[in-house]
Amino acid sequence: MPLIGVLLARYWKPLALVVLLAGAFAYRVELIHQRNSALAEVAQLTAEAAALRVNNQALGASIQVQNAAIAKLKGDGDAAAQMMNSRMAAASMAGIAVAARGADQARALIAAPIESGSGCEGAIQWGNARAAELSSW
Repeated sequence: MPLIGVLLARYWKPLALVVLLAGAFAYRVELIHQRNSALAEVAQLTAEAAALRVNNQALGASIQVQNAAIAKLKGDGDAAAQMMNSRMAAASMAGIAVAARGADQARALIAAPIESGSGCEGAIQWGNARAAELSSW
């Protein structure tokens, strides 16, 4: 033990320098490792960013295609709704005209005199005489 004490007392400066250089070398090795690790992570993140940009462009193109399809469907739906509204208006007008003719015929029949006497027999004779007219409605 006394020998170690003597050696340490005599060579402490070179030993401290060796320890300092070993520490600096270890610190440098750790810094190089961290730098290489960071460079590898940067390369990986750069590749991921490029892949994400490609995916975003593909998604943008897909969105444009779908928006065009939606616009076409909306246009087709609007045209169908407009056609349905015009057909409904035409059918309504035709229905109103048929109802008006029916009302006119009903008023004419209500106001028509029953000939050939009165009662059921007269009504039957009157109905038989106008059978063609009555069967048209």
